[in-house]
Amino acid sequence: MLAAFVVNSTVDEPDANLSDGIAADSLGRVTLRAAIQQANALSGGDTITLPAGTYSLTQFGSGENAGATGDLDILDGVTLTGAGADVTFINGLSQDRVFDIAAGVPVKLSEVTIESGLAFLSQEDGGGLRNFGTLELTKVVVANNSASGGGGAIASYGTGSTLTITDSTIESNSSSGPLGGGAIFNGSLTTITRGVLKNNSSSFNGGAIVNANSGTLTLLQSTVKTNGVGLGAKGGGIYNNGVLTANYTTISGNTASDGGGIANVNFSGTTSVSLLLTTISGNSATNRGGGIFNDFGATVLITDSTITANSAAAEGGGIFRQSEVKMGGSILAANSAGSTGVDLYGPMVSLGNNLIGSTAGGSGFRTDDIKNQNPHLGALQDNGGPTFTHALLSGSPAIDGNTTNTSTTDDQRLLPRPVDANNDGTAQADIGAYEAQPTSLPLPPGANNVTITLNGGNVDVTDNTTGLVIVTVPVNPVTPLIITGTSGDDSVTIDFSNGNPIPASGATFIGGGSSGSGDQLVLTNGTFDSVTHVFFDASSGKITMQIGTTVSVLNYQAVTAAIIDSLTVTNRTYQFAATSDNVTLADNGTIGDGVSKLSSVSTSTPVAFSVPSSSLSIRVKDGDDTLTLTAVDALFAASVLVLGDNGNDLLDASALTFNVSLQGNVGADTLKGGTGNDDLNGHSEDDSIDGGAGSDSIQGGAGNDVLVGAAGIDTVLGQGGNDSLTGGFDNDQLDGGTGGNDVLVEYADANLTLTNAQLLGIGTDTLVGFESANLTGGAGNNTLTATAFTGEGAVTLNGGGGNDTLLGAASRVNVLNGDDGHDSLKGGSLKDTLSGGTGNDSLQGMGDADKLFGQDDNDTLLGGTGSDTLDGGTGTGDLIVDSGNVHFTLTNSLLTGNGTDVVVAVEAAQITGGISNNKLDASEFSGNVTLIGDAGNDTLIGGAGNDSLQGDVGSDSLKGRDGDDLLKGGNDTLTTGTDNDTINGGNGNDLLLGGIGNDALSGFTGNDTINGGAGNDTLYGGDGNDNLLGGAGSDTCLGGNGDDTLNGQGGVDKLSGDAGVNVFIDIADRVEGFAINPLPVWVNAT
Repeated sequence: MLAAFVVNSTVDEPDANLSDGIAADSLGRVTLRAAIQQANALSGGDTITLPAGTYSLTQFGSGENAGATGDLDILDGVTLTGAGADVTFINGLSQDRVFDIAAGVPVKLSEVTIESGLAFLSQEDGGGLRNFGTLELTKVVVANNSASGGGGAIASYGTGSTLTITDSTIESNSSSGPLGGGAIFNGSLTTITRGVLKNNSSSFNGGAIVNANSGTLTLLQSTVKTNGVGLGAKGGGIYNNGVLTANYTTISGNTASDGGGIANVNFSGTTSVSLLLTTISGNSATNRGGGIFNDFGATVLITDSTITANSAAAEGGGIFRQSEVKMGGSILAANSAGSTGVDLYGPMVSLGNNLIGSTAGGSGFRTDDIKNQNPHLGALQDNGGPTFTHALLSGSPAIDGNTTNTSTTDDQRLLPRPVDANNDGTAQADIGAYEAQPTSLPLPPGANNVTITLNGGNVDVTDNTTGLVIVTVPVNPVTPLIITGTSGDDSVTIDFSNGNPIPASGATFIGGGSSGSGDQLVLTNGTFDSVTHVFFDASSGKITMQIGTTVSVLNYQAVTAAIIDSLTVTNRTYQFAATSDNVTLADNGTIGDGVSKLSSVSTSTPVAFSVPSSSLSIRVKDGDDTLTLTAVDALFAASVLVLGDNGNDLLDASALTFNVSLQGNVGADTLKGGTGNDDLNGHSEDDSIDGGAGSDSIQGGAGNDVLVGAAGIDTVLGQGGNDSLTGGFDNDQLDGGTGGNDVLVEYADANLTLTNAQLLGIGTDTLVGFESANLTGGAGNNTLTATAFTGEGAVTLNGGGGNDTLLGAASRVNVLNGDDGHDSLKGGSLKDTLSGGTGNDSLQGMGDADKLFGQDDNDTLLGGTGSDTLDGGTGTGDLIVDSGNVHFTLTNSLLTGNGTDVVVAVEAAQITGGISNNKLDASEFSGNVTLIGDAGNDTLIGGAGNDSLQGDVGSDSLKGRDGDDLLKGGNDTLTTGTDNDTINGGNGNDLLLGGIGNDALSGFTGNDTINGGAGNDTLYGGDGNDNLLGGAGSDTCLGGNGDDTLNGQGGVDKLSGDAGVNVFIDIADRVEGFAINPLPVWVNAT
């Protein structure tokens, strides 16, 4: 069974009987020494309880090692617990050390002070304790001990030895031997947690600690301060030959020749220092390395630490480097040196995100290091946590400066990291050991309607229901103010009437009420040059208020009901996140109260805001956004700017009556202006812009844009891409820009005249840089003229309703559409497309291979030169008209002559020859044809329809063929077909041959020969000596003037010579005095 001893006497007497298991001196008193002796005699880990008091070791005799005299030798496991280090003292009286722990022995000491020990033999170690075993010190003070060797307070070494120190103070100890270490000489595995080592000294190295090459030392949340070494010695705080790790630790105010804080010197093996979240401050060196001296062959790794306010008389105020130093996320600034390298002497390996006060004398920095800037650090002081630190002051570039963040979740003070120290809405780690923290202001339960105001150096929270101040917190300009709402629906008013309650580092309101309508944020009684609202999502965002150079930032989270911003503001800006937003600007519903409202569909908190005096800007970020400006309050008089971003945005201000500026960006945007004089810019990609009424400025930007000026005197610039521009009414400035095919588009019920420089008709538009045009008339009878336009593209003219005249460009490709009404369409010299539309239209292709489409009703198609397509459309009386001094051949599918024209759905044709001997052949055409020979000896051949053949000047041959034909000749031969034909020989000596139908033949003037052929014919010789032959059938023959010969031939005929000396071959048919009175029109027709 393990023994438990309770000491009841402070005297120093040995145990009376080591074999009885009872810790008692000769008088039966339980003394500390007797208890130690019995614990040594008994196996196992015994316990000793030491009441308050001073236990002075008066049994002198240093040569004894069993605990009977001199120091307390511990030879077996023991746990010794005092009543507290402030009331329980074990005093060596400077005669011997206090405790000597044998190898392999586990010992736990707690709640005591170990003092005035002395290792006085030549170069003897461990003035307070010497440890060869496993020693744990908890809540222990080791003070005023000294050693002639190493470790004025503690020497710990030996194979397998360990030393663990927790919540303990080691102070005012000293060593005078060459091993050094005013407090500790360590050659074992040692961990110090929340320890304080101060005011210790060494004549040699290591004012507080020497960590030998066999030692591994870890400092956690500990302080090593105001320790020092003798002249020429190194390591005022720590002298390291082994492996040293310092985390969450402060090493400050130590002095040495080299390495005021730490001297890292390699004798053999591995010598390394690793610092994490550690502050090295206020140390000094009379030679080199005020903070750290790193000698040859040793390494230093520094992470998220602060090295500042150190000094060196020579080089390296912060760090003197002769071997590898790696550093990341740390501050090395505001140190001093008598020579070069105030912060760093020599090269280092930067791991990035360091803040270097001065790069002079050092090298190895990265681009993501902040260089040559003031860190703006506070004094080394108690900022919370187990150790002193340097706070980051307002304006410190270290705040949120660690852009790659850190591997730790807290700072040196054990406070959260990272946090949003500069209140920009993003939690990002600071550089160095200190993470700036916000000031917390939680609203008390039930305080749902409050006002926050500034009251001197404090912020007051007033309950609006009772009028009482319920919370007051001091304003800290360095850290943001965090206002946390209750679990209910809160209304929090930020009132600027007593000054700005938002600290320089900003504030955040965290709502979260979910029991009803949600939380509300109100801003009032403040005047600012600008206020910018940035929406992060449906319930969070940031409000930035600026007056002069003073900027105040208020973040908010979980605010869903509304933001009421009644501040007096010159310029307002609202910015949405990179989502597809649907935003509406409107009045708040009360006319003339000076308040408008901005809301969205689930991407922002609704904002009711007082109208700005100068400008309102609304920006939607990436995403396909819709922003509709429906109205503003009647008192609104500011300018409005709307900015799109990446994405296909719809920016619609068509309902507004004042000037707006709508700016698209990357994406196919749609911009709609209102009735004011608007500025609209599509920027890149294919945009659609409509200026609306008013004198607008429209810019398409890059991309193929559709730009419409509408009413007003507009300036429309297509810029890059192939654009479509419409000026609308009034005198507009239209510039197609640099695209290869910019199109002028206009719609008007007016006569329009287009040139390269102007469009006349609904104003005088000035044109620049157009390759194409598309003009459309209205319901009236319009004339659209583009004959003088010579752009490189096509011209499209659309008649619209009414009987329109469309005159295409003379030397460009035209697309002419008659639309409704009886229209006249005329192309140019290139390949045109003409479409008549509804109505009886006239289509004239002119030169080249044109396409003419008559479409509805009865149309006239003139192909002109070139191989054209002539399509009559759905009418039943479509007519082809052509002429030329060439041979023409017409079939139901082709017309050859001036070209090879394709014929579709045409019911009639009119073809006129030229001055040469032309052949006009319509024999394969089934419709009605009019053939006019003109001059020359022409051959005209009709087809199956009812044809009209006119030989005109020259000896022509006219053949009517099938159908009821009309033939008019000169000195011609006229031949009918199978139907009932009419032939008029005209002037000259003609040969008229009827057909098998009932024909009407008139010789007119000249000596004509007329043969009626089969059928019941009517023959009239006219002037001249004519020869009339009735042919088969019952014919009527009238000689007319001249000496005629009449022969009725077969059938029952009626013959009359009329004037002149006549000869009747068939005398039985002669009927004298017979006359045709009056003569039919066809007899004398020419």
